[in-house]
Amino acid sequence: MVIQTGVTNIKDSNVLETSLEVLISLMEDEGETNNVKYEMVQRGISDLLCDVIDNINMGSDDNEMNESLEKLSFDLLVTMLSDDRCMALLYQHGSSLLAQRIHSSDWLLSPRPTLVASTLLAVGNIARNEDNCHHLVHKANILPTLVSIATENFAKLDGLNLAGSSEQNDHSRIVIKLLLADLSVIRNLTIPLVLKPLIVNSRIFDIIVPFLRDTEFSLMFAEIIFKCLAILRLAVNGQESLATAFGADEVAVTRVVSYCDGSSHGGVQAESMRLLAALVRNSRVTRTMTSVVAGGGTRHLVTMATSKHGNA
Repeated sequence: MVIQTGVTNIKDSNVLETSLEVLISLMEDEGETNNVKYEMVQRGISDLLCDVIDNINMGSDDNEMNESLEKLSFDLLVTMLSDDRCMALLYQHGSSLLAQRIHSSDWLLSPRPTLVASTLLAVGNIARNEDNCHHLVHKANILPTLVSIATENFAKLDGLNLAGSSEQNDHSRIVIKLLLADLSVIRNLTIPLVLKPLIVNSRIFDIIVPFLRDTEFSLMFAEIIFKCLAILRLAVNGQESLATAFGADEVAVTRVVSYCDGSSHGGVQAESMRLLAALVRNSRVTRTMTSVVAGGGTRHLVTMATSKHGNA
């Protein structure tokens, strides 16, 4: 493939940038066939992209060109990972160079937040496959790193200011981007039934539950609230202890009910109602239903039972 000549010529940043842009254009133009993606994966383009990212990460220059090259490299990786056939070749049951970078946390523990966020987007795509989820949790032991990233960035939410200076605005956006990408990975890992107990024991809910309890709905945090509700709802299914513990927290349950009422975000409203139903369904104690009734959630359960959300 002629384009690979440009990609391997890492010393020539302009040639490399142009080559990556051409590759992205080729993939965008092919529609849903994914033949170009698959050919690039077969030719080992992912290893070359990993080398590009490693060279940037190990260097000391944090300039616009390096930022552009890193973004383009990850855009290519994430686009290829979005195709199941390509993802299987890219991850190779955890044996590929890309998998090694993720497993070693070289990128996830980087001091550069843009690299961490981009890596999380790639991991989120890999975690769409249940076998990959098992590998990421059991072999790569990725959960402690994900919880650490969540802990660090949830702690920064109080000081965010999207209406501040340009520098403050950029900082706020990267914190939210990191959290959303991190929570997306955790959500995907919570889907397989056998992984739910490990997610519950990972202490992620020591962070998520207090956040939900203390956070009124706002558009600024809408997507974060949505992700947290989704993780909690998925984890509660089949986990009676978690359902009972959360159901006993009347303040937290009342907050979830408030999201049903006062959210202008359709996803937050839907996930809140689904979570209420999951709590009642999975907890075998009356305290949970008492909390739901006291918080005003009964009418939302009735709404779910008589609407399309009832089977969600």
